[in-house]
Amino acid sequence: MLCGKYFFAVRISRHVIGQARGTDSTMHKCGMYSPKARWKQESAETSLRFFVSSGRGRIKFLFIFVLEYSNTKGIMKKEIEKMRGQELYCFSDPEVMASLNHAGALCRKLRDMGTEDADYRSTIEELIPGIPPTSTVCPPFMCDHGHGVVLGEHVFINYNCTMLDAGLIRIGKHTKVGPNCQFYTPQHPLDYEERRKPQETAYPITVGDDCWLGGGVVVCPGVTIGNRCIIAAGSVVTRDIPDDSLAAGCPAVVKRKLNGDGENAVATGMDGK
Repeated sequence: MLCGKYFFAVRISRHVIGQARGTDSTMHKCGMYSPKARWKQESAETSLRFFVSSGRGRIKFLFIFVLEYSNTKGIMKKEIEKMRGQELYCFSDPEVMASLNHAGALCRKLRDMGTEDADYRSTIEELIPGIPPTSTVCPPFMCDHGHGVVLGEHVFINYNCTMLDAGLIRIGKHTKVGPNCQFYTPQHPLDYEERRKPQETAYPITVGDDCWLGGGVVVCPGVTIGNRCIIAAGSVVTRDIPDDSLAAGCPAVVKRKLNGDGENAVATGMDGK
C-alpha cells in the first residue's frame, strides 16, 4: 500500500486482526518511529514484519520486529479460552452458553438412566470425552460442560455428584467419590457491583490417585487433594491436602497421616463408596 512517500509491505502469518492509522504516537506504541508516517496495521497472531522503502524504489530504511500483543491488541482470546486459563470471562458468551446447553441436555438424558442401560455408555462418553471404559459415573450427575472433567482409570463416582467444571476437574486413578459430592471451580467477583455482571473466574480442582471422598464432600475452587487421601463425609475442602492424609471438618483439616500402603483407616461418618 502507498502512504505518502512510503511503501509498506506487511507479511501476515495467519489472520488480519485490524487496521489503524496514526502518526508519531502510534509508531511509538509499536516500537518503531518514523515522523509523519502513516501506516496500516495488519497483524498476525503475534508477529509483524515491516519492510519500508521510498516510493522511488530505493531502500531507505528497514524495520523487522516482533510484537507481542496483549489481550486488547491483536487476536482476542475466546471467552471459553479465558475460562480455562483462569481469567475473568463472560459466561453469557454464545460459545460458552452452547457448551452449557449441550451438557445440560445430556445430564437431563442421564437422569432417567442407570449404568446398566444400553445408552448409558455412549451418553456418558459424549458428556465426558475421554472417560476410560473402567470408570463409572452413576446418574444422576450434573456438570456445567463435561469436557472439563478428566477422569483416570478405575474411578467410581456415586449418585448425585455435581461438578461445575468451568475450570478443569481432574480425578486420579482408583479414586472413589461418595454420593452427593460437589466440586466447584467458579469464583465470582468479591465486589458486589462486579458480581452483577455475567462474569467469573474458574480455578481448577485436582484429586490424586487412590483417594476416597466420603458422601457430601464439597471441594472449593483451586484445591488440590494429594494421592492416597481420605476426606471424611460432609467435609468442606478449602485448602490443599497433602499426600497420605486423612482430613475432616469444615473447613477440612488433616487429622492424621496415612502410610499409603493400604492401611485401613476408619473415620466416623465415612460413606463406604
